[in-house]
Amino acid sequence: MILSMTGFGKSEKTNNSFTISVEVKSLNNRYIEVVTKIPYYINQFDKEIIDITKKKCLRGKIILNINIINNKHNSLVLNKDKLKSILSMAEDIKRNSKIESNLSLSDIISMPDLFDDKKIINSTTNKKMLLAAVRESLNDLNKFRILEGKNILKDLNKKIKQIDNIIKKIKKLALTNTTKEFQILTKKIKKISKSINNLDKDRLYQEIAIAIEKKDINEEIIRLDSHVDLLKKSLNSKEHVGKKINFILQEMLREINTIGSKTDKIMVSHSVVSLKNILEQIREQVQNIL
Repeated sequence: MILSMTGFGKSEKTNNSFTISVEVKSLNNRYIEVVTKIPYYINQFDKEIIDITKKKCLRGKIILNINIINNKHNSLVLNKDKLKSILSMAEDIKRNSKIESNLSLSDIISMPDLFDDKKIINSTTNKKMLLAAVRESLNDLNKFRILEGKNILKDLNKKIKQIDNIIKKIKKLALTNTTKEFQILTKKIKKISKSINNLDKDRLYQEIAIAIEKKDINEEIIRLDSHVDLLKKSLNSKEHVGKKINFILQEMLREINTIGSKTDKIMVSHSVVSLKNILEQIREQVQNIL
């Protein structure tokens, strides 16, 4: 199954105490990398959240954003030690800088970590709710990945069909008349050497055969056909095949380059350029496959 490496998912869970909102997006990445953006008071669950994400996503850069809205504001606990520290620091600043301005209530309330709501999230029930929201958002992300993967597969199949057609064209162009090639090469040799009649005919035929063999691209075409078949099977595999397809594309490019270096037919050279162009388009698409 083809899965896109990019995608987006979200979920929301709520109870009487608070509402948890989770948004997750994934980007292309060679390995698995999880970035969490979470409130400080659930940092204790960060490792568990990352482990769950890695099991669900396998590969890609995963950015997970968690917001928690407190539904019971009176459950907030004032961090008195923090408040004393802020007020004491404000007095020190006033003395040392001779600034007369006083802190307003709104200034104090906006201070980070002034209110402690750890007790809300620390219960077993609420922890389960948090992790359930994370899992649900990841499931939503994977649904997006599957849908996008179907679109990628459709496009890849279209491009593979184009490759098949070009290979068939090259096969027709490569069906050379050996006798004709022999005659052409013999004429060239006669022009070059005035003493052609003095040459050993067996050696002459051997050299001509070697020259014809050097231009033979049948083996490369057979291997290229084999790679295309493997590519088709990989696209229909149930496994995650992004890395495998990349390797197949490298082998295909190797055969295409060899065909290009061997041929002296301009139409085959043009076909080789077209194959390289399509292969590059596929390679770019495959970078987005899990």
